[in-house]
Amino acid sequence: MVVVDKTQVFHDKIQIKQKELQPWTAQINEMQAFIDIATSERDALAKKAEALKTQCKEADEALGALREEQEVKVSITHIVLFEPQSIKWYYLVPKAEQQDQLKSERDKLKRDIQTSENKLKVMKPLY
Repeated sequence: MVVVDKTQVFHDKIQIKQKELQPWTAQINEMQAFIDIATSERDALAKKAEALKTQCKEADEALGALREEQEVKVSITHIVLFEPQSIKWYYLVPKAEQQDQLKSERDKLKRDIQTSENKLKVMKPLY
């Protein structure tokens, strides 16, 4: 019993201190929740920044490819405009099959235009 009485005093002091610290515990829990939210937002922003870095790198690669393509097209245009003698023109002339196909497409387009013009003539009096 003597030991219990001696420890009871300390036990009572501990309970008093815990009651004194209880408002601080609530504030600490509130701040911990705030820190957890801020940490979560920071992690989300870090992921977003990493994704943006990746997208930027991909865009730079695509831009580089487009610039290379543009250089090729400029070179071809330069050759066509300023060095036509160096081009073998027979590669540019369509073959007979292609000519027939182009002619049939041209005729179809002419018919479509004529049909559209006829429809327009019919519709014109309605305006």
